[in-house]
Amino acid sequence: MIYVIEVTLQQAPMHASSLCRGSCLQRASSTYQNCQLPTARSVRGMPHRISQTQWNLMAKAGAASRAPDSVNSSQNEQANVSRCSSQRIASIHPAPIVKNGLANTVFSAVTVLMILVYTLMLFAARLQMTRRIINSPLLLGALASTFALCTVAACRDGLLSALPSIIYKWCSSPSWVPDFALLAPLFNSPCITLMVWVHLLMLDFFVARAVFTDATIHSIPAAHSLVLCFFVGPIGLLCHAVTRALVIYLRQR
Repeated sequence: MIYVIEVTLQQAPMHASSLCRGSCLQRASSTYQNCQLPTARSVRGMPHRISQTQWNLMAKAGAASRAPDSVNSSQNEQANVSRCSSQRIASIHPAPIVKNGLANTVFSAVTVLMILVYTLMLFAARLQMTRRIINSPLLLGALASTFALCTVAACRDGLLSALPSIIYKWCSSPSWVPDFALLAPLFNSPCITLMVWVHLLMLDFFVARAVFTDATIHSIPAAHSLVLCFFVGPIGLLCHAVTRALVIYLRQR
C-alpha cells in the first residue's frame, strides 16, 4: 500500500496544494482496498512507475479474485436461510404436557371413551340411554374441551412457529401445490400427533352418530358401517349409503 500511495503522489503535480495531495491520498487508499493489490513486502521488486495497462490488469485481477468469494457468500446465505426455515419445523421440543405424562393419559382416556360409545351403538342400539349419551352436550363438550387443550399444547410445542414457514414454502412453490413432505416433520411432536388423533376421533364420531341415527330411524343394519366409522369414517359413511340403498331396493321389491 505504501508503494501505491507513493506512485499516486508522484503522478500528482509538484505544485499541487496540500488539499489536492490529500485527495490523491484518499483515492489511492480506496483504490488499494477495492483492487486488493499486493502488499508492500511483495512489491519491492516492481518498477518505480506502473503503466495504465498494468494498473487495469491488476484491478481486473483483484475483481476476479473477489468474485468467487461473493458467489460463495451468497450461496452460504441461501443455505443459512433454508437451514433456519427447516430448523423451525424440525426444532419441536416436547411441551410440559408430554414431560408430565399427561399426553399418554389424555390419549388413553379419549380412546377408551370412544370405544365405550361405539360399543353402546353396536350392542345397545335400541336402548334410550344410548341415544341420550351420543346426543348429550356433555359428551360433545368434553371432546371439544379436550381438543382445545391439545391444540394449546401443540401450539406451545412448536406448531405456531412451524406454520408460517410451511405456508411460505407452499406459496413460493412454482406449482402452488401443497407438499406433504413439509407436514411430515410436524408429526415428530407428541402433542401435535395427539391433537390430530383427537381431531380424527371427533370427526369419525360425528360420522358414526349420523349413521347410527339414520339406521335407527329407517331400521337399517349398521353394525358393519359403525365398525368402519371407528377406523375410517368416510369409508363407513360410504358403506352405510350403499347398505341403505340396497335395503330400500330390496324392500320395494
